Amino acid sequence: MAEKRNAGVGADRMGEVPVFVPGLALAEGFFREEIGPILAAHFPDLSFSAALIGSGSEVLGLDTEMSTDHDWGPRAMLFLPRADLEARGAAIGDTLSRELPSSYRGYPTSFTEPDPADNDTQVLRRVDGGPVNHRVEMFTLGGFFARYMGIRLEEELAPADWLALPHHKLRAISAGRLFRDDLGLEEIRARLAWYPRDVWLYLLASAWTRIGQEEHLMGRAGSAGDEIGSALIGARLARDVMRLAFLMEREYPPYAKWFGTAFAQLRSASRLRPDLEAALHAGSWQERESSLGHCFEALAEMHNALGLTDPLDVEVSPFFDRPFKVIGGDRFAEAIKRSIEDPEVRALARQRLIGSVDLFSDSTDLLESAGLGGVMRALHDGRAASKSEITLRLYDETRLEFHERNRDRSRLRRMLDEFAAQMDPGGIVLDVGCGPGFDTAGLRSRGFTAVGVDLSGPMLRVGHEKYPGPYCRADMRSMPFLRRVAGIWACASMLHLQRREFAEVLAQFARVLRPGGVVSLSVKEGEGAGWDHHFGQELPRWFTYWTDATLDVALAAAHFEIIASSETPGRRQTWLRRLVRLND
Repeated sequence: MAEKRNAGVGADRMGEVPVFVPGLALAEGFFREEIGPILAAHFPDLSFSAALIGSGSEVLGLDTEMSTDHDWGPRAMLFLPRADLEARGAAIGDTLSRELPSSYRGYPTSFTEPDPADNDTQVLRRVDGGPVNHRVEMFTLGGFFARYMGIRLEEELAPADWLALPHHKLRAISAGRLFRDDLGLEEIRARLAWYPRDVWLYLLASAWTRIGQEEHLMGRAGSAGDEIGSALIGARLARDVMRLAFLMEREYPPYAKWFGTAFAQLRSASRLRPDLEAALHAGSWQERESSLGHCFEALAEMHNALGLTDPLDVEVSPFFDRPFKVIGGDRFAEAIKRSIEDPEVRALARQRLIGSVDLFSDSTDLLESAGLGGVMRALHDGRAASKSEITLRLYDETRLEFHERNRDRSRLRRMLDEFAAQMDPGGIVLDVGCGPGFDTAGLRSRGFTAVGVDLSGPMLRVGHEKYPGPYCRADMRSMPFLRRVAGIWACASMLHLQRREFAEVLAQFARVLRPGGVVSLSVKEGEGAGWDHHFGQELPRWFTYWTDATLDVALAAAHFEIIASSETPGRRQTWLRRLVRLND
């Protein structure tokens, strides 16, 4: 029969109960004194990272003696390159089973098998000899973060991705301890250490919105004789006060068991905690309102101290003509929204402020399941404009100005000639991202059946008027053409794609090109990606920048052979240009 966790670490399994050692200290000592030397002796060429992150009260530094009754003990996590995990993972595990001591600092190093009747719980079990059933768990970095958080490390997190990540999982990554780092785990932890600025502002505004939605209801319920209802609303508001304190101090909250303990460690807790306790123990709605009012005023002062908006009034006041005192959480939410700059987050903030998954749900199943993260991302994706939609809006609204600014194509004449020389006249050529169609017209004048392709309907209407001929409104990420195309001209259009989309579009090009088809493309030189505000703050464009090396690697991976390459100075940045042929 499987032992249950409520047995604790007792004499029946361990003999004399050892002196409690916090789990992080125990894990670090176990790695440095036992695991590390064994790996150095048997696998001296192994590159890996070692840590204790993710699940477990000890990861948060909040474990106590009671924590030792399940999933706790001398343990560590090893992160290996995929090739090493596949080729040597089993051998590493077997070697550690044989070589690790049966106990460390008085604690067994062997665990029971996962108990399927108790959420796969494992507990410590002493063995007198033979191999130990250790908990030195092995992962790839990508595999761990995909399983634990539902994210792909090679992709930049969009605002919707951040909002789908539970607070407690983010804290469990930034907390914990790193013992060795050959593979860059610390860099990943740094990326997840706190929200991007405007996602943070969105969450602050969402939390203030929650207070504004219910702060007057507590008194209303109490005045109607419903003290239980008033107390429940008061408890919800108390939790929102605590959440705002975490957000203002840039600390991720842990899960419910340790929420209050971690709150007590915040700088603001000494001021907020007495009034929170008074509100939670109040015998009447008037007492509750008074105590929470003090909390609201403290939060208002904290908000002003952050300097995110112009100073706002910090005193509670009557809710219209009713006798209930409120701070007006909506005032703070609206002021914070005006400070958001990121176009994607601004678009999200124009909808109802539902916040991150933790703000609108406390379902354990939802918060723990990385597999449901996609559902949460879809919820936000469905409410906000994407990078491509925001960029498209600029081209829709500036179509005439764009045409006038860019109608002189003399600087591209040589490139068009080089591109045309690779194909027989009369073939089908696509001008992908054609805009108002000036290059489409240039290709037609060189004897090709050129079709202008663009996602902007207004741009294509300009093209029909200025340069008559065939056009197609389509997304380059899903092109409606058969494999009959001789060449694709993609001048300054693929620079709006995110890096993962770039590879997807190259695959689309390969699908529609006939064997030996050619592509001419140009992107901006640089590192990273970001918003460009050349047309103003309200009309941004998303640019992804490329180096010679990263561009050539992406083209080779998509089976394109480089025919010619060049760098051309532009008005503000250098352009990287490539003429490539699809390998048969």
